[in-house]
Amino acid sequence: MGFCIYLFLRKNPGQAEKYAGMLKTGQNLYTGHPLMTLRTKLIDNLMSKHKLTVRETAAFYIKAWNAFLKGKDVSVFRWNNTEKLPEVK
Repeated sequence: MGFCIYLFLRKNPGQAEKYAGMLKTGQNLYTGHPLMTLRTKLIDNLMSKHKLTVRETAAFYIKAWNAFLKGKDVSVFRWNNTEKLPEVK
């Protein structure tokens, strides 16, 4: 998470701080909000026998960031380890 937040801070410091705060607290999130979707995925991962890889986790952080910046709702994140990491917008 730290590395992704570092990348986001370099792109857009104000939004990165808002992103990190909302992700941490979960306040003002609703079903479909990209940060709620990410929080759910991360919590599910804690309880799963099949843990996400670091690369998968980074991809989901970036997908949530990109959707967050666009103001786009996302109910599911999909990414395959054979794909390139998403570009940080």
